[in-house]
Amino acid sequence: MGAAARGGLPSGIRMDRARPAATLGSMEPASGTGPRGRAAGPIEPPRSILVRLPNWLGDVVMATGALCALKERYPEARLTALGRRAHAELLRGLPAIDAFVALDGGKGPAAIVRQGLRLRSAGFDLGVLLPNSFSSAAIFRVAGIRERIGYDLNFRGALLTRKIRPAMDGHRRIPTPMPEYYRRLLELVDAGEPSFPPRLAVGADDEVALARYLAAQPLPPGRGPLVLLNAGASFGPSKLWRSGRFAAVGDRLQAEQDARIVVLAGPGEEGLAAEIAGAMRRPHRAVIPELLRLGALKALVRRADLLVTTDTGPRHVAVALGRPVVVLMGSTDPRHTNYGLERTTLIRKDVDCSPCHLKTCPIDHRCMERITVEEVVAAARARLSAGGRSAAPE
Repeated sequence: MGAAARGGLPSGIRMDRARPAATLGSMEPASGTGPRGRAAGPIEPPRSILVRLPNWLGDVVMATGALCALKERYPEARLTALGRRAHAELLRGLPAIDAFVALDGGKGPAAIVRQGLRLRSAGFDLGVLLPNSFSSAAIFRVAGIRERIGYDLNFRGALLTRKIRPAMDGHRRIPTPMPEYYRRLLELVDAGEPSFPPRLAVGADDEVALARYLAAQPLPPGRGPLVLLNAGASFGPSKLWRSGRFAAVGDRLQAEQDARIVVLAGPGEEGLAAEIAGAMRRPHRAVIPELLRLGALKALVRRADLLVTTDTGPRHVAVALGRPVVVLMGSTDPRHTNYGLERTTLIRKDVDCSPCHLKTCPIDHRCMERITVEEVVAAARARLSAGGRSAAPE
């Protein structure tokens, strides 16, 4: 590995890495990109790979299988993830990642040039663009990355050296589970098979962070199942379910199952979490996001017996860690997240206006209003009765 590939990562955050002796699986040659893909012949094995991560928490989790597939295909290459600073802690301990570089703040041409020049000195020779934005491709072009692969969308095709078009219905992309969407992109560099499920690692640092938090903010007492309620959705209010109904679910599970209820909140959702906790009649604990970072969140989710959530990031954290989930979905298309459903119960109403993908419902929010407390409690009860613990993906 050359000097440029070994060092020079500006502001890089080295990941904890304990590469297991066993490989993740054997790779087969890609089956090709199809008539809508374009590649430039066989790829030269890269020495240094840069992967631009998605922006949303759930999408980052769904992309972890692709990271593992890349590392399996090119085990000698140094794999660096480029993403939001907070996601470094989420991905900490994942063996596929050798280093993490945080995105610069700012938007516009000046920010693109600044970020690209900052990356240029690292000498990356393969860049994988998981987001579909024009700006992400422009940064990789300024960075001088020799091979740049991504989906040919948003007028960025000229910036890519290897590209593929997603399946389209007119001007709309046909919904595909995001892990599969990312996997298909890797066929351009002979890394599309086999597929790996999303996975996360919970390390000693994560457990220590959770223990430190719980020393000051202990879990509710008792020996009943630990149930996490996650009502927020940073996407917009169209994904939300009434806080009073979440509180009623918590009360019912406490009364029926002696459940210990923890109300989660993401950044900006503190008021919503406090509203739910305040509406409950029995002891509870609201978790405040400034104190509970993503590493501690992973450790808490791994401990949980059940997560009841709207369609948001913690859902995917739970799936990646093999935990049971009840998901309340309204405005979004379930085909984008139709994976890992073995321990997931999806509650969704088939209304004529869904999926709309609007951030705010312009009418009566029927997709979420028609979800009742009784059916959520019944789904939670069934998941808790199933018992047992599913191992996180290896």
